[in-house]
Amino acid sequence: MNRHEIYIHPSVEITRGVIDVIDDLDHCLNRPEDTEKNIHRIRVDIKRLRGWIRLVRDRPGEREWQIIDHGLRDMAKQLSVNRDEQIIPVTLGWLKDKTKNKDAQASISRIDSYVQSGSCGYLFDWKAINPLDRNVLEMLKRKTLLSYSDEVIRKGLQRTYKHALKCGLQACSPEGTFAALHRLRKWVKYFYYQLEFVEVLYADDYKKIRQQLDMLGKGLGKIHDLVFVKNRLQRMPGAADCANDINIAGMAADREINKLLKRTRRSFRKIFNMKPRKIAASLQ
Repeated sequence: MNRHEIYIHPSVEITRGVIDVIDDLDHCLNRPEDTEKNIHRIRVDIKRLRGWIRLVRDRPGEREWQIIDHGLRDMAKQLSVNRDEQIIPVTLGWLKDKTKNKDAQASISRIDSYVQSGSCGYLFDWKAINPLDRNVLEMLKRKTLLSYSDEVIRKGLQRTYKHALKCGLQACSPEGTFAALHRLRKWVKYFYYQLEFVEVLYADDYKKIRQQLDMLGKGLGKIHDLVFVKNRLQRMPGAADCANDINIAGMAADREINKLLKRTRRSFRKIFNMKPRKIAASLQ
């Protein structure tokens, strides 16, 4: 190597990817005129960064990590209401397409028209959002530059795999609940985004499992949406006036949820079938 050249360790590519996400989030949050249309992008950036935090922190209770994680969490919670309301018409349209029964389709269409009319609508007010403290992102950037090592990543992947495995065993058991499925969904997302960062160096090792996690996450997400919409419709203003349609739509949702649960259990068993140390073998 020429003595004037600077050697850059390959791991810099991973931290560079994280810094890019931090900068993108900062950019979106500091353009108030575009923030509302960038809500989805902001939420994804936050999920990626919370996945990274769980990858590199070895003590969850450490104060700076807590401040960063809680700041990102609180920002995401404020934006989740917007997403939850948007999925109602989208999920109803999906459910109508999946349903073969003409009467059920008619019931879903009537509910969809009622929702679209604004009778149970929600107007997102960006001005009511408490902004994320920029010091949180600066702190995350500093800790990211200081925290990376192959050993840290290896242990972090194993830790996340164990969390997801534990949540999945609970969620996919005969006694599994929708709350347990939601916990599994969160850890599947964390794992997916962690591998997204790591894949820049280990694409051949993690491409397949990332694709599998993506499919599992989408199935879990659809279950979440169906359960949310079903519960939301039962509580919406005027629900008593269209109780029969809501009941019919609810039964259609239950049928699709049961199908998705079977696929979810199969996907989970296919992915989480190895020892935790094997998931990080490429980093040893």
